[in-house]
Amino acid sequence: WAVTREGAAWAEIGVEEEALAARIRAFHAALAAPGRLRAGVPLQSARAPAFDRAEAHALYTALFGAPAIAALIGGKRDWVLAPQGVLLSLPFAALVTAPPTGADDDPAALRATPWLGTGRALAVVPSVATLRSLRQAGEREAAELAFFGLGDPAFEGAPGDARALGDAARIFRAGAAAVRAL
Repeated sequence: WAVTREGAAWAEIGVEEEALAARIRAFHAALAAPGRLRAGVPLQSARAPAFDRAEAHALYTALFGAPAIAALIGGKRDWVLAPQGVLLSLPFAALVTAPPTGADDDPAALRATPWLGTGRALAVVPSVATLRSLRQAGEREAAELAFFGLGDPAFEGAPGDARALGDAARIFRAGAAAVRAL
C-alpha cells in the first residue's frame, strides 16, 4: 500500500515471503560483512566483498517499483513506513533508488549512489494504527528549553570531553545549521 494526500495505490510484491526473507537476510549479511567498520574499527580483518548495490536496487524495485506505487510516491520527500512481517528487519535507508553505476567497491561510485535514506526522510512506525494515534494526538506543548545532543561516532573522546563543542558553535548559529560549514 501507498497512501498520500493525493490518493492511494496497492500492488502485490512479486516475491514470495520466504524468498523475500532470504534476500533480506543476505542484505543484512552484506551490510555486516567482514571488513566493514563500526566506530572506525574493523569488525573483522578480512577484506569485505563489495556491497551489492544492484541487489539493493532490485529490492527497492520489488517493494516500490510497481507503476501505481512509483507514480504515487515518486515526488514525495517524507516517507512514513509501516512494514510488516519480514520487512520489519529491512534497513530501508540502504536501498538504492536507481540502477547503480560504477564499481561497487569504488568510493566515488558509492558516494554518487542514490540511497533511499539520503534522498528521502524516512520514519518507520510499527503499524498504521500507531501513525493514526500520533496524528490524532495533535499538537504537543513545546518544551521550554531546546535540546542539543552531540555524539562521537568514532568513540575517540573521554566521557565529558568538550573538544567538539567549538566545532558545534561554528556549525550551529542562532538555532540553525550553517550548511556551508558542514
